[in-house]
Amino acid sequence: MGSRGLLVLLVLLFLLAGTPRDDPPVTKAHEPAGVTMNSQELMWSSKRPRPVTDVTALCVCDLLVEECDINCCCDPDCSPTDFSVFSKCSVPVVNENNQFCIQKVAVYSINFTAYPPQRVFKVIEQSNPSFFCINILNYKLAFSFITPKFPNENNFDKFMKISANFASNKESDIFHPSILGTKYKYGVPLQTSDSFLKLPSPSVSIECVDNNPIGFLRDQTVECSRIITLEQCSKIKALNMDHYTQPKILAVPNSHKEINIIVQSIFMRSLNKTLSQLALSDLPLEPTFTKVGGREVCTNIVLKAKYSIIYTAAGEITGANLHLHLGVVSSTMLPIQQQFQVSFIQENAKPFLHLSGNPGYIAGLPLLAGFYKDLGVIQSSNRYRQFTILQNTAGQDCLAAEGIRTPILFGYNMISGCSLTLTTNTKCQQLVEKMTHLLKGQNFPEFVFSFGNSLAQNSGEWVPVQFTTEILKKKDLCVIPVALDIKVSWTKFGSLVNPQAKIISVTAKMTSSSIPQSYSRNKVVTHVTTVVRFVDVSAPAKAGYRAQPTIDARLPSNFFFPFV
Repeated sequence: MGSRGLLVLLVLLFLLAGTPRDDPPVTKAHEPAGVTMNSQELMWSSKRPRPVTDVTALCVCDLLVEECDINCCCDPDCSPTDFSVFSKCSVPVVNENNQFCIQKVAVYSINFTAYPPQRVFKVIEQSNPSFFCINILNYKLAFSFITPKFPNENNFDKFMKISANFASNKESDIFHPSILGTKYKYGVPLQTSDSFLKLPSPSVSIECVDNNPIGFLRDQTVECSRIITLEQCSKIKALNMDHYTQPKILAVPNSHKEINIIVQSIFMRSLNKTLSQLALSDLPLEPTFTKVGGREVCTNIVLKAKYSIIYTAAGEITGANLHLHLGVVSSTMLPIQQQFQVSFIQENAKPFLHLSGNPGYIAGLPLLAGFYKDLGVIQSSNRYRQFTILQNTAGQDCLAAEGIRTPILFGYNMISGCSLTLTTNTKCQQLVEKMTHLLKGQNFPEFVFSFGNSLAQNSGEWVPVQFTTEILKKKDLCVIPVALDIKVSWTKFGSLVNPQAKIISVTAKMTSSSIPQSYSRNKVVTHVTTVVRFVDVSAPAKAGYRAQPTIDARLPSNFFFPFV
């Protein structure tokens, strides 16, 4: 071989040595899956492979071999007849691995409206709102490549250095617009004009972390603890109500239509834990460090926040309401406890009507109630959509128990109450209005439905609530309501074999009593009660017999033809 041929051979060997191979480089054992890599390594990183196991074949509640596990909706051994005795799905959602940003999820439920009840099954694509979800993997074997190491007191600093790249990621990199899509899907974070709608939530401990995105259609209630310094309370954003009212939610992801958050109610909790409703005209209220009675306190601190997000069936946000509880905090109340709640309400959705029997009432189920509106009766729109009374609270404080109600259960005699502490500076007229609202609640029903499955459009099944008032002492003193007596009369309706409970009358009597305007002591304690009584007014059954049948035989007019 000549020198020229040898030179060509060397050039070919050099080019072959610099050509990259088709197989990806092996990831080092100390590099966990999901860690940000340099540009050369990213070039060889592959997307998440297809799952080896079908999510529809997974069933964590399938414990018995070749037998149907009760309430296990994903058990392949269960037949359609088994679903008719299920009360719920013990495992309603089954997923393969919740560390991925997008994954297949199997959702199970029971359709109790069908007869017999049937299992409802569907597979959806769920998005993970967590900042630490995995979009791509650096090695196709992924989680089976190394044995995971868990942080402890000896290697915690090392893990923090390895995970430092996650903290430097931007939200725009984690939730890319292409992932969000053009409409909100289940679990997708609610997008705002500059970020995402977030709520504080507990971290590894119970301490609040302020970067929890709200996922679409994910109702949640969280509580966390926050350590603050009273002197610096005005500088902490999570304590200011503006932090929860200022964000503007995008109607759909990546759009320019913004939805304002509307404050519906604000309650203020004092140092003695009494609640009072504030006027919306008093907004805004900012945390302020001051002194009350010689004590250093911080006022207008956000203690509770409840979002009600209104959406359409097309995945669009049309409204957002907010209810706030503010409070006064002293040094003895630190660290403060905050509670946050998110609920989603579909726009123009028909409300679910709770039935209490079919047709007669069943003992232990609520009374169905309604009130008159627009030439007809509609079912009560309170929290329970039923007839409610004042609920007992732990502190037995009437002023703190306002708005806390419990439904009246058919056949159960009930009594509830609270204590009202009156001081020398109590204003009579304001106290009368507050106690009336406390006993009657919001939208006191005007009608009770006679049967447990009655509909509002059936006017013949309305039973009017007869409301009366009574004053025990008539003097020139302050007279306030102190008792509400509700009497429900019902009867057995139908055959003796299967009688049905039917309500025939309801009376409610509010009793007022006078209290002195001037006190010999600093304060007077008055007890307020609500009593519910059920009275069976059925007439005693009488034995009897059906009438014997009679023969009504008639001959035709030409029966004797031609003889007559």
